[in-house]
Amino acid sequence: FCRMGEANATKRFAQWRDSLERACGFDSWGQVVEAVEEYDKLNKSIIKVLTMSDQNLNENQQRFLNKLAIVCGLRSKAAQDLTGEYDSDLSVEQIRTLLPALKELCTSADGKVPNFPIDTASLRRQLNQSTFAPTLNKSAKPGKPAVVIPEGGSDDEGEDGGDGHAVKASGSLLPRKDFPKGTSVRLRIEKIKLKDIPQYLEPFITVSVKDADGNDLTPPQDTPVADSKDEFIHFNQDVYLQLPLENIGKGCAVIFEFKHYKPKKQKISTKCWCFMEPDEFRRAATIPLELYNKPTDYRRKKLHLLTEKAHYLYVSVALLED
Repeated sequence: FCRMGEANATKRFAQWRDSLERACGFDSWGQVVEAVEEYDKLNKSIIKVLTMSDQNLNENQQRFLNKLAIVCGLRSKAAQDLTGEYDSDLSVEQIRTLLPALKELCTSADGKVPNFPIDTASLRRQLNQSTFAPTLNKSAKPGKPAVVIPEGGSDDEGEDGGDGHAVKASGSLLPRKDFPKGTSVRLRIEKIKLKDIPQYLEPFITVSVKDADGNDLTPPQDTPVADSKDEFIHFNQDVYLQLPLENIGKGCAVIFEFKHYKPKKQKISTKCWCFMEPDEFRRAATIPLELYNKPTDYRRKKLHLLTEKAHYLYVSVALLED
């Protein structure tokens, strides 16, 4: 399943399992420096493979390895903290549960991927802790783990327009609100057409309602990560706007941002965006929305098409009376 050759791939997975087992052993015995070195080495080795242009791993394999790099980086930080300032719920016992899963990944002949035994979404809070000072002796110089952002991100720098709020695979869609004297708006995000669809890892859409000055009128919502791809990326998700149609005034718009995870930059990146204005809500058919180049302009003043080709986000609208 890997261009480096099946035998070499199996050997690499076996080496990673051995490294993780050594890290757990050192960690259990309180040998902090040795444990940190093993966790960091494993973290960096996985990231190196994930960023190879010819690694040719399938998406489920990439997800598994990405999560493995995440927990190694987090456990490395936790192991170094002797003061309790770094609040971590990730124990060495949890790390040990990865050993059978990694062995299964190593021995799988058909590319099947075992379930990841640790809930990485529950660890997002630790990734966002901005203050952590290692307390090891400086002469030890443990490597800084290249922590990967799990299924969402918090990196808002760089030319790719990374976002600044964490996202989990199940999304953050909100339930329908009742408006006794208003009209509820349900948007169904169907699919998006882009070039080179297989390159987009963990793709999702962020939906926000903005006023004419680009300010949020409601909390942004994220769709779950799409898991169906062919010539389109399919979402098929219903998004309920959190205010009635009557309160979406002139100059307001719903903004859709297509985002995906980039292992090489270890961040969530915004690829493109589009918008829908209130007068379009009355159209019954599925609406193809033109895609614009990043960065997202919430005021809709500077619009540059992503491509001249027929690439769109397809959205349908339903107006619901209470």
